[in-house]
Amino acid sequence: MPVSSLAGFPPYAAFLEHLATLGRLIVFDRRGLGESSWDWTMGDPGLVDWADDARRVLDAARSPRAVVIGLAEGAMTAITFATAHPTRVAALVLVNATPGPSLSAVARRGVGPGYIDFLRSTLTDGWARDLPGMDILAPSLGRDPSFSVWFHRAIRRIGDPSRFAPVFDTALRGEVRGDLRSLGAPTLVIHRRDDAWFAPDHGRLIARAIPQARYLELPGADHVPYLGETGPVFTSIRAFLDETLVLEGGQQADDDPSPLSARQAEILELVGRGLSDKEVAGATGLSVRTVHKHLEDTYRRLGVANRMSAVVQFRARRRPARPA
Repeated sequence: MPVSSLAGFPPYAAFLEHLATLGRLIVFDRRGLGESSWDWTMGDPGLVDWADDARRVLDAARSPRAVVIGLAEGAMTAITFATAHPTRVAALVLVNATPGPSLSAVARRGVGPGYIDFLRSTLTDGWARDLPGMDILAPSLGRDPSFSVWFHRAIRRIGDPSRFAPVFDTALRGEVRGDLRSLGAPTLVIHRRDDAWFAPDHGRLIARAIPQARYLELPGADHVPYLGETGPVFTSIRAFLDETLVLEGGQQADDDPSPLSARQAEILELVGRGLSDKEVAGATGLSVRTVHKHLEDTYRRLGVANRMSAVVQFRARRRPARPA
């Protein structure tokens, strides 16, 4: 989907705004899609080309290391990037992802691969007037036509459908199963339980193959992550990143006005109420070890040496200034 089209659908725009609360958000068009041009004399673009594009975008944005989030078939590019440039990936998050729609192990797990094959067969005749499967991509919308109208307009912005065919094959007929076991980045795989486009077996296959990946199945049927109940998706991503990046010794961006993550602030609130580390762990769903790690990082960020000093410093920072 071209980046220039995303703001045209309010739920997608809201989804990106939520992602931006986790840190600086960087998005880009893969070559051959949207605003990113491709020199067709060089041959058809592949997943490795798109991974290299992502690296160049991060270089231009002066981002040495990033949390990479891949949605649906976009997860294949994210996985290829994490494999090709492991030092640039702090963590990997894959939502309603597939290791390859046509991969034999999952090709019949969900109806999406069949619709993808049908759409591919129509490209030589131009963009289809009525794309099938819209109700399966977004069942929560019912008969609301807004998603279908926006989706049709967005894909037409890609350009000539016959020229798009090689890009289509890379995006929707590629596969990355062979890369999964070499991934070293902390990985969270989220899949909606009743996703009929790519059934949860797609996500389970990915999570089983990636060393120490976490698999989380959430309620819901919408394949597109920006529709349906998005709250649990964001809560799960935030909790994963709060824990993972602290355990890795991660830090917030230099331009973040708050020295603490949302999870660390939550923990200090509970500590300030007199809860022990074990009680904090029970209240937040974290392990005691993770609570300790959060507190150690909190002391460092606030420049203090113990729990109560951290609480006092935290409350002082949050106290509104008195009027002169």
